[in-house]
Amino acid sequence: AYRAMARPGFEADKYSLILYDRKNQKKINLTENLDRSVNEILWSHDSTSLYITFQEKGRISLARISHKNKKMERIMAGHYIGSPSLTPDGRKLIFLKQAINQPAEVFSLDLKTKKLNQLTRMNNKLLSKLEMNHAEEFWFEGAEGDKVHGFLVKPPFFDPSKKYPLVMLIHGGPQGA
Repeated sequence: AYRAMARPGFEADKYSLILYDRKNQKKINLTENLDRSVNEILWSHDSTSLYITFQEKGRISLARISHKNKKMERIMAGHYIGSPSLTPDGRKLIFLKQAINQPAEVFSLDLKTKKLNQLTRMNNKLLSKLEMNHAEEFWFEGAEGDKVHGFLVKPPFFDPSKKYPLVMLIHGGPQGA
């Protein structure tokens, strides 16, 4: 299994998850119905499926895809997930999870019970002294009526009766912005 673009070298093309079947020497696109680029790939413990990460609404989601029928199951969405790996027995996924207001920490996810467990708390002492607001998700109308996704992060100790300067960070362009 590997990632590939339809047009090599075109930086705005999406990465698909391709499985090369050595028996019949065919390439199978496992993510042809996913309109997102695949970031990371991890084989399941029993080799019947693959775990992938991909960007979705400004965050990084985690999913499992069967290589037999291309069925995709989202395992975690609405987070920033990275560096997934499996425990030797294949029962748990270990990965980094972070948010706009929380640096990356190591988590485990029991694949049977779906129980999420935070394994590290490297920044708790520092974070307890800081005011860091979460990102508020919103949508607005862009060019040609397209729906555009955004986040609003309010300043520390935000007071709605005061006025604040606005800082915009537009990324993913020029094609993705």
